[in-house]
Amino acid sequence: MSHLRFEKYETGNVNVIEIHGQMLLNNLSKIRKRLMGEMKESNIKNFILDLSNVVSIDSNGIGFIIMTLKVSVRSRKGNMVLVIPKGSVMEVSKVIVLEKVLKVHETIEDARRYLLTVEVSG
Repeated sequence: MSHLRFEKYETGNVNVIEIHGQMLLNNLSKIRKRLMGEMKESNIKNFILDLSNVVSIDSNGIGFIIMTLKVSVRSRKGNMVLVIPKGSVMEVSKVIVLEKVLKVHETIEDARRYLLTVEVSG
């Protein structure tokens, strides 16, 4: 099993949360607890979830992103976007599912720019 690691930092008025490792059924409760804690601690309402270093994700991980995080961020009247670079290990079919409900960008800078424009126009 791949070691699971998180990194969180702020860039502008946006929280970036990087996940390193696997997002699978057996570790989703740990991921949920950590990410929900990060969201509660922050006064910033916009989040970028960087999946660049996720080495594998199953349908449970996809569901977790869509349901738990999207609902939590929206309840704060915020936005969440994903960073999934081209050529990552994420299967195209999984990216397509995620793109139906969340904005997906290839870089953190693209995601941050998008969130700033949404904040200005919203």
